[in-house]
Amino acid sequence: MTHESLVLAFPDDDVTVTSPVDLPTAITDPTARRVLTEIGFPEHVEQCLWFEALDTPLVTLASSGYSPFETTAARAADFYVIGVSTAGLLCLDGVSGECYFVDDKGNVLLAAFQLDRLLEFAWRLKTDIDSGHVGETWEQRLIADFRKLDPLTLATSEDKWRDVIAACHANALS
Repeated sequence: MTHESLVLAFPDDDVTVTSPVDLPTAITDPTARRVLTEIGFPEHVEQCLWFEALDTPLVTLASSGYSPFETTAARAADFYVIGVSTAGLLCLDGVSGECYFVDDKGNVLLAAFQLDRLLEFAWRLKTDIDSGHVGETWEQRLIADFRKLDPLTLATSEDKWRDVIAACHANALS
């Protein structure tokens, strides 16, 4: 995926690319650095994934004021808030490049093994909805495709992704 292809897929959104100068030095994962500084993220996906946190300097979960995060306290300084979803905050581990859902109870579930996979999930949601490829079997097909792309993530957070997909679908129909 390129910045240009992302802009074409999200024509009504700002696609935010972070300047390398503004990227926290603690984000060392090469894939995360490349995605954030070269490709970018759309502002939102069908009112179920929002990435406006990337419009401003990234903050850690610990400094965001978000609570409760009792179960994440040990890692809160390493998690950068990159967005919000219907399943909770979306956070990036700057060292591993893994992305997590952090819900309102402080539970942490893998959202994507790498940031480029999270972007691919978002792109796929948007393009399927825009092209009308939704219907009775759409959620199952999408989950199966996500599972092929990132089997580890779907093994731990399939229910969260199903919630996000359902919210995206409902918002697209309204």
